[in-house]
Amino acid sequence: MKFYAVRKGRKVGIFNTWQETKENVVNFSGAEYKSFNSMEAAQAYLNADKPVVDDYSDCDIIVYTDGGCRNNGVHKGGHVKKDDKAAWAYTIRCKDETCSIDGVGGERGATNNQMELTGLIEAIEMLIKKNWQNKKIRFCLDSKYVIENIDRLSTWKAAGWRNTSGLVANKDKWQKLEPLLQECTNKSFFWVKGHADSEGNNYVDRKLNEYMDDEM
Repeated sequence: MKFYAVRKGRKVGIFNTWQETKENVVNFSGAEYKSFNSMEAAQAYLNADKPVVDDYSDCDIIVYTDGGCRNNGVHKGGHVKKDDKAAWAYTIRCKDETCSIDGVGGERGATNNQMELTGLIEAIEMLIKKNWQNKKIRFCLDSKYVIENIDRLSTWKAAGWRNTSGLVANKDKWQKLEPLLQECTNKSFFWVKGHADSEGNNYVDRKLNEYMDDEM
């Protein structure tokens, strides 16, 4: 099934058929639209330009996740070394303010993308542990790598976790994440610009950097 996200058109939103989508974008100047394999990816595209704040009008829980490392990816041609510091962090915030749960951890020799995936995995595992996976959850992260590839999971899985380049990079992380995402029955994804004006994103970025400074 395809999901068609119209970001600029006669009517903005997500549609299930090309016919309905076409009516909103054809001959509309500056139309912006794209098709996706999952509702989550379509929502992330639709929400890309919206400011992200702790607004619970359309969700019960907001989750911020982040991952990062030192020395790897900081400059062109940089490669991960076995002793490079890397860390992930998340914060879970509830609408009724009865909870605020943080998680942080790290390892040496991991990449930025691996830590971004780990942060999301750890956050969802905590949601399941608390039996919150069926609540309306908004995930906010600054990794386009993660958000854009979530839409490819079903295709990768059907192809034996391969893409046109061979084995999917970070296959073990994606294989762990895929069933966890299925557990969250009412979720949406927002991309936030890193190191900018998102308080939640800045918070988890600070937590993971403090971990690398103080705990590793």
